[in-house]
Amino acid sequence: GGGCDGGSFPPVEEVAPPSLGCSRCRLSANGCLQCNPNHPRYVAAGGGGQEEEVALFRVQHDDGDVEDLEEGEARAAAEWHASLLQEKAMRADGHRWVGQRVARYFEQRAAPVLCSITKWLPPDGDEGALFRCVHDDGDEEDLEQYEVDEALAIWRSTAEGVRTLRAEASAAESAWLLAERERRRAAHRARGLDGVVPPMSAIQIYKRHCEAATGERAASSGVAAEVAELLRREYATLSEEERRPFERRAERDMHRYQRQRRWKRKVHAAERKRAAAAALSANAGAAGDEGGDEGG
Repeated sequence: GGGCDGGSFPPVEEVAPPSLGCSRCRLSANGCLQCNPNHPRYVAAGGGGQEEEVALFRVQHDDGDVEDLEEGEARAAAEWHASLLQEKAMRADGHRWVGQRVARYFEQRAAPVLCSITKWLPPDGDEGALFRCVHDDGDEEDLEQYEVDEALAIWRSTAEGVRTLRAEASAAESAWLLAERERRRAAHRARGLDGVVPPMSAIQIYKRHCEAATGERAASSGVAAEVAELLRREYATLSEEERRPFERRAERDMHRYQRQRRWKRKVHAAERKRAAAAALSANAGAAGDEGGDEGG
């Protein structure tokens, strides 16, 4: 058999006991690798012996232990250490993609694998950001930004993605309609026309038509004027036949607005009359009480 240095065992009686060593040192005249830092096997490979030597790397653990690794083992340990540092630097917040559902295609599977982005590693110098992708089946992988873009596009085409996007669009539509309705009501309350929604123009109706077709709002607070100008230009390019449905809806909405205003005016007039009658009755009652007191 061979010793811990790869050579054959010398006779025990011919080996001088080492001054510093362990029970393995007796197997070689050079002692064991752990006890002899000048062991020949620590010399780089290529020494020219009958058997090619390999380089060894002394590794000292933080707890004080020591071990010797060959080059492949040392490389694997360095890669593992780098992965631990990367894992420690990953963040579970600070990016819009954290928590985002995605999907990935793999050669061995016909259907896409659903996944979630759980963490991300911010970019560092020339190194771009990385995103931890956890598959629903438990596997994990780190994706670059372009890979996340592709995975997000795949997810949007899945049944889960379609359902989620429809629900989000419906919620956004409801929230926008409620906010718009409240804004209009507030404007009319300031004018004494509480509850009467102003009429919409043909361009406004056309804008809503475009938003319903695309599933997105055509304007935000920062670009409302620019979007309105684009819509006016777009509407101007329509033919008379294409404009007719929007103009008819605008006419009907104007009739609705005028009808509601007339009704509101009648309601306000009736309320004023009742208030005036109540005030007269109260004044008459007060005058009668005063006359009774004087007569008594």
